Amino acid sequence: MAYSPFALTVAAFTPDPYGSYNEAEIRARWLNADGTPSGDDFVVNMALQGFRWRPIATATAGGKVASVSTAVVSYVLNGGPRKVSDDLRLRVEAAIAQLGYRRNRLASALISGKFNLVGLLVPDASNPFFGELAREIEKEVHARGYMTLVGNTGHDSVTERSYVQAMGDLRVRAIFVTSVNDHIEDAGACPIIYLHSAPPDATGTSVLFNDFGSGMLATQHLIRLGYREIFCLAGDVDFGPFLQRRLGWQRAMTDACLPVEGRSHHVSSDRLEAAAQIRRIVERN
Repeated sequence: MAYSPFALTVAAFTPDPYGSYNEAEIRARWLNADGTPSGDDFVVNMALQGFRWRPIATATAGGKVASVSTAVVSYVLNGGPRKVSDDLRLRVEAAIAQLGYRRNRLASALISGKFNLVGLLVPDASNPFFGELAREIEKEVHARGYMTLVGNTGHDSVTERSYVQAMGDLRVRAIFVTSVNDHIEDAGACPIIYLHSAPPDATGTSVLFNDFGSGMLATQHLIRLGYREIFCLAGDVDFGPFLQRRLGWQRAMTDACLPVEGRSHHVSSDRLEAAAQIRRIVERN
């Protein structure tokens, strides 16, 4: 059975842990003789509009319904550390189903010191590449029993730093980062895995592409097709994949004795602004 989100508020006024109340009982409990609320105005108003509550189920309540200790409920929920007989386990599971009990993950995290969260920082999730990357990571993370906390850094190093520190403070299990920083950020004891782009001094786990090679191969392909006026449009910062692709383009152009002067441009990471910049470049050339 699902419980009303108002149950927590009502439970504070409720002496009977398993009670639910009709209008007469609500008036008797929470209204003064003159009809004014004796408790929380919101609770009384919602109650008089026809809501009926029962308090939020807890492990203690589950133990009472199953006639076992809270410790036994914990053993069933956590699969140990002590064994529980089949009879007790079935009684606890039936009580949990009856009460609609849901584990308090916040309390569990406070006890263990870790949340079942994995952080993911990307420059722009609306970019199809990063959107698909985020979707696949979230799918794999979910399959392993974790949830993904996603942050968009907007290609901004200060925002990235803030997110890394905040996620580290939350004690997430790990942070996947497509970095735009030129140095490693401190996430405390939380491991960082770099994807697609990493600071030059990163020594931990990274999953990167050969951006220099791809920039060179793409340029060589155009040269073989007979093109000679080949421009390179890189990101607004000369860092990571942007830098390596530009260097790959430059190597291919130089090897083919083609000019590079004035043919490399930095464009905005904002796609609309980048489109306008590219239009101006094309019009000038």
